[in-house]
Amino acid sequence: CWHFLTRTPLILDDAFNRRLGHALFAVLTEQQQSGQPSLSYPVVRYLNGLFNWEGQRRWLNEDFGEDTCDSLFRILDDTPLNQDAIKAVRGGQGVFAQKKKPPPVAPEEVIMGGYLLRMLAFAMDMFLVVVGAIFVAEVLHRFGSSSDESGAPLAIILAVPLYLLMALIMESSPMQSTPGKQLLGMRVTNRRLQRLHPLHNAGRIIVFCLTGILWKVIFIVNAFMKGHLLHDRISRSYVIQYRKSE
Repeated sequence: CWHFLTRTPLILDDAFNRRLGHALFAVLTEQQQSGQPSLSYPVVRYLNGLFNWEGQRRWLNEDFGEDTCDSLFRILDDTPLNQDAIKAVRGGQGVFAQKKKPPPVAPEEVIMGGYLLRMLAFAMDMFLVVVGAIFVAEVLHRFGSSSDESGAPLAIILAVPLYLLMALIMESSPMQSTPGKQLLGMRVTNRRLQRLHPLHNAGRIIVFCLTGILWKVIFIVNAFMKGHLLHDRISRSYVIQYRKSE
């Protein structure tokens, strides 16, 4: 019932997410204290994944008081029962209903990062990588080599693998984007508008490299995909725009 929260890209805006999470936390703690049925562990864990309440525990305790917050944090702190172990004790499969995964968000429900905007972000990232690599190569060349040749050619050759490494690390980090995407208001997410797992992002990078082999064809194909590019579709990921708070 809570999956509707992910159907707006506004959930990715840091300020909006923080305010909504704060207000929802207040409502749920009041509900818990009023004697209404307790929320289940999966529900609280799901909402915590959206709003990072555990990471804000100190501030929430200051705003609402530890006694008030304890009703929800106690649910998060409790370790849920091992369902697989219980099935084995009770004699097999089918004792518990399997949990359904949240449905993926339809492409029309999010604002995709435009193709030209993404190309500009890529160019900005490559420029940043090349400049940084040339600077490092020149420093190493000056202090560690007696050759008169510049280290710039080697830096340019290494620019692509350095970009891929940067994307691998940064797009699965809390930032969810490379510097170019961040400056242009874009983030990389999975189909539920959540941050990519590092292994998921590694698969996305591999698909990007494989499709890049046919870049002349892919360049034309991607122009007609309305921002949801071929490697996004294969890796089941989105690059979406989000509104920055004013």
